[in-house]
Amino acid sequence: MMIPPSAQGAHRVSERQSVKSGSSAAPHVDECEVLVAQPPVFEDGEPPVGVVIHAYYPEVLQDILRRLIKLPERLHLYVTCVAGRDDAVCAQLTASTLSFSLYRVPNHGRDVLPFLRVLPFLRADNIRTLVKLHTKRSLHLGGENDWGVELFDDLLGPVRFSRALEHLADPVHVPMLGPQRYLLPVTRFLSESNRALLVTLAERGGIDPRGINEADYFAGTMFFARTEVFAPLERMQLTGNDFEAESGQLDGTLAHTLERFFGVLANVGRQQRNIDLYQRWLASRQLAAVEVEG
Repeated sequence: MMIPPSAQGAHRVSERQSVKSGSSAAPHVDECEVLVAQPPVFEDGEPPVGVVIHAYYPEVLQDILRRLIKLPERLHLYVTCVAGRDDAVCAQLTASTLSFSLYRVPNHGRDVLPFLRVLPFLRADNIRTLVKLHTKRSLHLGGENDWGVELFDDLLGPVRFSRALEHLADPVHVPMLGPQRYLLPVTRFLSESNRALLVTLAERGGIDPRGINEADYFAGTMFFARTEVFAPLERMQLTGNDFEAESGQLDGTLAHTLERFFGVLANVGRQQRNIDLYQRWLASRQLAAVEVEG
């Protein structure tokens, strides 16, 4: 077993040292305080699966960890939490014996901005496949966290987990997977203001805005994905200043729009996959005599 030099360097940040925007890590890690920095362990050169969790509710984190412990795959957890809950989260992670890194972030940008802030660490660690989870409840939907439990059941069942990783390991397949019940067209119930913001995001990321009409997204922002899908976000350089202050909004924020934009990114990845496959086919194709003569 070995830890690649790039990963070792990424985790030389001392505990409780703030990582500022413009550092070598990347622009998304402003206001992201490293509390625990365990390097992920590679096996035969293969990285573990990155499990990204925004642990706003420590009591819900227990349910996630209970499921993760039962999985046979090698995992490294990238966990974000808010001030006042970091000790409880850290204690649970330590007791789980799972490999983890822990970051403290402001209560800002729902589970989306924390996700953007830790993505540079996954890239530095050469994590190729990730699972995005969070603990936030949507109390306005009723039933407290029942929908969250349903998502955990779908994503973290041992058979489902293994098959999803096999699927994503093959570049022929789509780069993002999630619960089928929560897969929706990006344009469903899309307001004009949110569409305008999606167009702005697409243009900022160098993406054709027409792809918005063709994409689907996973409502609830919990999914499996190849890390490469989120590469355009680096060009966008979103920071905390781009996100609205928390005031219990149910829609219309940048975090809500990015939930849909992740689906747009996945669609771009799907299209690029088709182009790559076609180019590969052309490179290996034997031309018939009539084609050569013509």
